[in-house]
Amino acid sequence: MLGLPDGLAGCESHPVSYLLRFLCEDGRPLALDGILAGLQGGDPDFRLDGDGTLTRGHERLAQMEVNTGADDLFDEEISELREEAGREGAAAGVVMRRLGSVTAILTVALLWQDRTAEQTLDLLSPLWDWLLENRDGLLHADGEGFYDGRDLILATG
Repeated sequence: MLGLPDGLAGCESHPVSYLLRFLCEDGRPLALDGILAGLQGGDPDFRLDGDGTLTRGHERLAQMEVNTGADDLFDEEISELREEAGREGAAAGVVMRRLGSVTAILTVALLWQDRTAEQTLDLLSPLWDWLLENRDGLLHADGEGFYDGRDLILATG
């Protein structure tokens, strides 16, 4: 188990860029240092450098960034996610409503290095475990769709 929704576990190719987003809905501040503290509580080998690169031991795993309603990029991302969700069907309606309550977006660009996609996702599983246990929100995966916890609620790919 990768600690990610099942649909993501099958990602075997190495796309040039693969983004995962945690769409935080709980209204509490979301910051990289808080996420890192949560990760280090389970594994002190997690580190975050000044440009948002998350490492675990010597493995560079992802580039991370948090955007909030105060950032121009936040509005752009929400708009793009709304377009992707579409407007038809009950599941799209649920996602559209929930996108309206998002207060922060954690964008995670995976860094494949010399690993398979499965190995990279496995090394990152504590991140998703921590977020899903400690924060309220949706997970969005490029080419997959929107997840509530580990359940795909709207496929978009």
